[in-house]
Amino acid sequence: MDAWDGDDTLVYDPETTAAFILTGGDEEAEAAALEVCKEAEITTIVLDTKPAAPPVYLEGTPKSFLKFRRDPGDASAAAVIAAGAARNGIEGAADSVQSSIAEELAD
Repeated sequence: MDAWDGDDTLVYDPETTAAFILTGGDEEAEAAALEVCKEAEITTIVLDTKPAAPPVYLEGTPKSFLKFRRDPGDASAAAVIAAGAARNGIEGAADSVQSSIAEELAD
């Protein structure tokens, strides 16, 4: 649909039109803009003087990644890491991994 008709009058549907009134706190300008919206039958109005709704924060880990989360009760992956570290001669690594396995199982 063309936004302007033949005599350069703006054509709009009030039910699907929203007004954003940004006056910087000027109450008279806001009242005048609200009056224009009332005359134009625009009912969806966003004002800069009204506080915004609190933000909604999304969870940091997408649900598709949850399938990769390691079960704390499953120590097989840590045991494989510890065995590989011992086989490669990394001193202390195997003991460290084994102690972390014990801590997880205790929880």
